[in-house]
Amino acid sequence: MGDRVIQLIAKCLQTHLRKQDILMRWGGEEFLIVVVDEELKGLIRLAERLRCQVASHPIPTVGGVTASFGIALHQPPEPLHLLFERADLGLYQAKDRGRNQVCVAPVQGSASPF
Repeated sequence: MGDRVIQLIAKCLQTHLRKQDILMRWGGEEFLIVVVDEELKGLIRLAERLRCQVASHPIPTVGGVTASFGIALHQPPEPLHLLFERADLGLYQAKDRGRNQVCVAPVQGSASPF
């Protein structure tokens, strides 16, 4: 059943992304969405829209599910592994704050992790 839930959530997410955006499973119950040519405000709007879409589509025999999002905006010449680490920090912040929300990751070199 867990795999089916992952598949249904992936389908829901993919339906609401643009053709140039990339959705991939990032292990376990996590997804990575690569969004190109977008500013931070647009990323936040997209993540909120996706979060609401997931929450509004109950999964048969499971019921309602929610999604937490960590957002990181690439800052060249930042290596991709640091970008992913920052996005992960945003995700953990969203989970720590109660889940079912969007949190923006800290910018590289900022004094506070959140």
